[in-house]
Amino acid sequence: MYSGKKSSLKNLYVSPAIGIELFKNNFMLIDTKTTYMLPFTDILYLRGFQFAAAVNFVF
Repeated sequence: MYSGKKSSLKNLYVSPAIGIELFKNNFMLIDTKTTYMLPFTDILYLRGFQFAAAVNFVF
C-alpha cells in the first residue's frame, strides 16, 4: 500500500445510495442508508459497501 511522508491518496469515486426512514415525527427522525463505493482508479481493492444509521433531533 502507500506509505511515507510524501505519499497521498486522491481518488474520484461514485457512491450510489439507497435509504429508508424508519421513524419520523415533529421532533425526531431515524433513518438508515446503504451505499456502494465505486472508485474510478484502483477498482479492485477500494470498492465496497457502507451501512449507516442516524438519529436526528430538531431543536
